Amino acid sequence: MSTLEALLEDDEDESQRENGQGGQGLQGGRKVEGAAALAQVLQQISDDSNGEESQLGTRLETMMLKFVQFLELNNAIIGRTGPPPEHVKETAEYGIRDLITACTDMSAEHVRIGAQHSMENRNETFNERVKELDASIAMQDDKMKQLGAAMGDVAFKM
Repeated sequence: MSTLEALLEDDEDESQRENGQGGQGLQGGRKVEGAAALAQVLQQISDDSNGEESQLGTRLETMMLKFVQFLELNNAIIGRTGPPPEHVKETAEYGIRDLITACTDMSAEHVRIGAQHSMENRNETFNERVKELDASIAMQDDKMKQLGAAMGDVAFKM
């Protein structure tokens, strides 16, 4: 079964959802629920990649893995006992901390790629920045004119 087929929902899935059996995927003919189905799809996507590893791809994969782990740790799953009540808060804090770290790493990689692109394409970056500044100046001029007109109306009424 391809990743696309796993993501698409057919009539059978809709009837299962109506019967209260939603959130399930297929794995080797057996049903997989919730976060496990998401983890399976993510694994298939990473397996289907062309083998070229990038830092952004690695960080994205780590973030998705931490997200799935967080969901698995903190959701009630039939047949699996969760953490004892005295450890629920601690488990959630560790899961969130790991997820935040992964998201921050991915964000930092986006910033690094953006900075690298800016350095490699200086003229294009400069032209874009000039256009942004011109638009900002025009917007400020319009607001100043509106404010001047409003203040003139107020001064005239006094």
